[in-house]
Amino acid sequence: MALLLLPLAANAQELNLFQKHTFTTADGKTLPYRILFQESYDKTQKYPLLLFLHGAGERGNDNKKQLVHGAKLFLSEAGRRDFPGIILVPAYLYPSKY
Repeated sequence: MALLLLPLAANAQELNLFQKHTFTTADGKTLPYRILFQESYDKTQKYPLLLFLHGAGERGNDNKKQLVHGAKLFLSEAGRRDFPGIILVPAYLYPSKY
């Protein structure tokens, strides 16, 4: 049974490459988001920004649910090495406050 759970643990660990952050507006509203920097990221360089918007089924308040579908596409070794960009995945809160 434990061997069957190993891929799930690996997937969760990979998704942790998307760093957790929260944006707060001047009036105190918050928007959780995840961000992925590529392996060769250099903060002195400029990079394209890819904004990944999830579907309605991935709304939530845990700053994880927005990663369920599609986020893994950006975690492949070749993708992280060859795509010189930053991946931003905002969370649309449920129930919506916007």
